[in-house]
Amino acid sequence: MSNTVSLDIGGSTTDIAIWYGKRQRTERGEALRAVLGAQESVKMAAGSVGRYLQSDPHAGKFLEWFVQAVKTQGVFQDLSLDSFAGRRHGYALMFYNILSYYELAGDRLKAEYNALLGLIKAQDEARGLLLHLIYLFGSLIYYAGLLSRKVGLQGQAEQKLPVYYLYFCGKGGTLITWINNYQRFAEKLFLAGLYGPEATAEAGTSGKRSTATVEVHISPRPKEEVGRGLLVPLIRQGTEDDDSFGLIDPKPHSVTAGETGYTIREGDTTKELDWKDELNRAVLRNLAGNLPAFHELKELNYFISTIREAYKHQDEDNPLYDFNALLTSERSQSIYIDRLTTRLLGDDEGSVLHDLEQENNPNALIEPLLITEMKVLLEMLSNNDKLFK
Repeated sequence: MSNTVSLDIGGSTTDIAIWYGKRQRTERGEALRAVLGAQESVKMAAGSVGRYLQSDPHAGKFLEWFVQAVKTQGVFQDLSLDSFAGRRHGYALMFYNILSYYELAGDRLKAEYNALLGLIKAQDEARGLLLHLIYLFGSLIYYAGLLSRKVGLQGQAEQKLPVYYLYFCGKGGTLITWINNYQRFAEKLFLAGLYGPEATAEAGTSGKRSTATVEVHISPRPKEEVGRGLLVPLIRQGTEDDDSFGLIDPKPHSVTAGETGYTIREGDTTKELDWKDELNRAVLRNLAGNLPAFHELKELNYFISTIREAYKHQDEDNPLYDFNALLTSERSQSIYIDRLTTRLLGDDEGSVLHDLEQENNPNALIEPLLITEMKVLLEMLSNNDKLFK
């Protein structure tokens, strides 16, 4: 129950819950409570993988290879890519249905599934998909670390050998295993989000790795909703005055800004939005003037630098994995800010503020600024603006 983070990754949303243990002295002795420090839901999840397969022109070669690899294993001998070509979401449905078939077969096809996954990781045609997964999971893990920082869990680093338990749940959560060395990858991104861009070498991720540990777990029940309870069994609702074992859940629903550099209007003055401030419709309406320059988006830049650090010695000759060239030119940074401005404040359908101002718009959504930044980043890298629409 101490320092436990769950990411319940579904098709359209990811629910992130941050738990920590709280010990209190009572007349009966010491009581342990599990405190839900934060819970947020973001519209960034495994469904974007299906949209990549369906809409990205580079995904075609992977799908052709994937179908042939499955047939070579003796599974779905009559499978044909043409059968799904004219269907809405056809390729995505085919992909997920095949994966579900392997999973439901259990031990009977476990060896075949592991062999298929090994081939995917080494296949040139799969690199676009794997790059998508790196940024998708990297974004979610970094943001989970940021929420843990907001709760104050980075202070646990003052303890001896603090441990953070990171659980991937939901059907989409299993896809993290497609990333090579995913445990180490998750640790790097979580600790980066936990300590943040202001951390020094002595107090940040590089300085704490010798004492901080991240244990990564894949839920054995991926189809069950995690929500607030699955990872904390046998807990009843507790209160501050109750000295027995219980669950404290004092947090109302909120959305965290997650980024610095933005300013909002307050009457005749402006104020800088802090990364841990709450984001709501009024704040979005009052974003002042132009958006920050690219270098002022400290959380986004720290996320990008962490990705570079994680992959600096891997696949340097492959342009898909050329992380050092990621948004380094002034032109690419300017294009990024233009796209971010359109996504946040534009007048067209799909713009955050536009959709919020429309009455009964089912697509209206208030989400962390950092998550919106990460969506725009992934769309720009893949040259595909349909990933999150």
